[in-house]
Amino acid sequence: MPDLCKLPQCSLTAVSGDWPQHSHAARTIELEVGPELVLSLPKPPQRVVHRNAILTFDLDGSRLIFHTYDAEAYGFTSDYGFDPFAINFVDFLRNAFEKTPEEEPKETAIEKSLFRYSQLLKAMQDMSEDTTITHLSKAPINVYYFQPESRSGQELHIAFVSNDAAPNAFLEIRGSGLSKAEFQQHVSGLSTREAR
Repeated sequence: MPDLCKLPQCSLTAVSGDWPQHSHAARTIELEVGPELVLSLPKPPQRVVHRNAILTFDLDGSRLIFHTYDAEAYGFTSDYGFDPFAINFVDFLRNAFEKTPEEEPKETAIEKSLFRYSQLLKAMQDMSEDTTITHLSKAPINVYYFQPESRSGQELHIAFVSNDAAPNAFLEIRGSGLSKAEFQQHVSGLSTREAR
């Protein structure tokens, strides 16, 4: 079990924001990108690369990277006392981005461990104590969005996405070469497979 996070970014919690309006183009292409999630794009990417659980789209000089995580990818296996089929990644992301280390559950060692791993996810991001994390929600989709510290000078964006209808995994989206509005426009194109 990791130690309780003491880094400044672990005290950050998300603020609620409005789901961005999606500008519906006359023609769109829909691509499956995560746990029961579909992304609508106004036109196909120039290049698509798929390796393991990572999907990369190159779009007019910008890049979107989609990485799906589940219990196996995180190492939450029965070898370590976890029931991989019982892990709820909607709660995992909520614990990461809506709670502070002081809110650690006291019930069981497994719950404590999952909470600490969720806080570790937040600790591993390039955030300062001034970073704003925004929670966007359009049921059943939840998005935690922020702009990490950039070492390259290029504007970067990260969103962690969960789907209440498929809580066994979550999606991380990284964007570069996009403005905040452009990145959020792509995020607003997310829907569930059933909602199409």
